[in-house]
Amino acid sequence: MLHVPTLSVIAVFVTAILGVLLMLAWRREQNSNALLLWGAGYVTAALSFALVAARGRIPDVLSVELGNSAVLLGYAFLVAGTRAFNGRETPPTVFLV
Repeated sequence: MLHVPTLSVIAVFVTAILGVLLMLAWRREQNSNALLLWGAGYVTAALSFALVAARGRIPDVLSVELGNSAVLLGYAFLVAGTRAFNGRETPPTVFLV
């Protein structure tokens, strides 16, 4: 049987490692902002998944409100990274929407 808390911890760490590796790749190739934005998106997603997975152990304001807000911000970073990879600018209002 699968142990859900262990799977949650693994998912958080794998996502965080992917984000850090993308940011390290950006340091070597700094003319590609897509790598930085994708890395920030993955790190934000790891943080948000950790907050949502900790529901019941931490206050609901942190888990539900901040966790779900971080999910949306992470997706905004991923969209901005995809647009940067295609050579398009992303207006800052995308992060607010």
